[in-house]
Amino acid sequence: MLGRLNVNVATREQLLTVPGIDPAVVDEILKQRQAAPISNLGALPLSPETVEHLKTNGDSDYRRIRRLPLQVLDTVQTASR
Repeated sequence: MLGRLNVNVATREQLLTVPGIDPAVVDEILKQRQAAPISNLGALPLSPETVEHLKTNGDSDYRRIRRLPLQVLDTVQTASR
């Protein structure tokens, strides 16, 4: 687990780094939290993978987010002289 990001205080840019979230969902989160703090992630159109990285209270402890997995190479190529 890479930590969780608090949807009530995160910036738009931070929210966009969460796996499985798109700009339309981020805009919905920002709109909803203007009316009142978000207390239920289930009320948002989020995938289970995305919910794993979010929370509704407390400090964000989301250290890093990778959109793409690391690639595993079968062989190592080096430059030849």
